[in-house]
Amino acid sequence: MKYHKAKLTIIITILLILLLVGSVQAESIMNPQHKAVLHSLLLPGWGQFDNKQPQKGLVIAGSEVVLIGGAIIEEINSDKAYDRYNSATGNDIEYQYNKANRYHKTGNYLAICAVLLWGYNVLDSYIYSKKSSLAMDMEKDRFIVSYKITF
Repeated sequence: MKYHKAKLTIIITILLILLLVGSVQAESIMNPQHKAVLHSLLLPGWGQFDNKQPQKGLVIAGSEVVLIGGAIIEEINSDKAYDRYNSATGNDIEYQYNKANRYHKTGNYLAICAVLLWGYNVLDSYIYSKKSSLAMDMEKDRFIVSYKITF
């Protein structure tokens, strides 16, 4: 349990330092496209705010909070269940092990989803910060949808 608290404290400290340094540098030297991507790397949803998509930014940020919070809670529950497993006797051993393992797997799944969402967030901020356009056209017997990104 103490190990997880220390690890969490270190991660939060590093993220805050990156957030402060990144925001100062982004404001002074980067163009808007790169700034949105950097902001999304530092804090999920921030790049969407830069791209004038506040609802999407709130959904992404809120989802990240839920996923990361859930992963941390499940890992804490896994530690507690593992301690109960270590002190279990008789028929209770297998039940406690399965319970600890279930918490651990759920925490891992939530963490994986958080990482995937973070990646989507960065890609989304990159795509929408570029000059892009969506076009739809109807020809004789076809419906054409095209998406253009200018680099």
